[in-house]
Amino acid sequence: VLSLTDSDLIERLLTFELQDELVDFVATESPDKVLVNFGRIRRFSTETISALLKLRKRMLDRNAALKLCDMSGDIREVFQIMNLDGHVLEIHDSMAEALKAF
Repeated sequence: VLSLTDSDLIERLLTFELQDELVDFVATESPDKVLVNFGRIRRFSTETISALLKLRKRMLDRNAALKLCDMSGDIREVFQIMNLDGHVLEIHDSMAEALKAF
């Protein structure tokens, strides 16, 4: 479980750091399953979505599973508007639900 700890993922530099950390984590740890917890996130940028899509690609390349959880209603709505919720990214209401779905 990867818990995002910075509540405002809107600064470009921070988002690029997040992307690098996610990609590095997958490259070094080779996990079969990754759950990204959005519980603390209040705001985010399109670069955050880009970082998640790159993570998704890395996971798919390895036949590994990626799930997201604990998004606020406003953040989840953005993913729904962009047609990412359920179509591209698997998003669950809670961490327990997401872990059960693996």
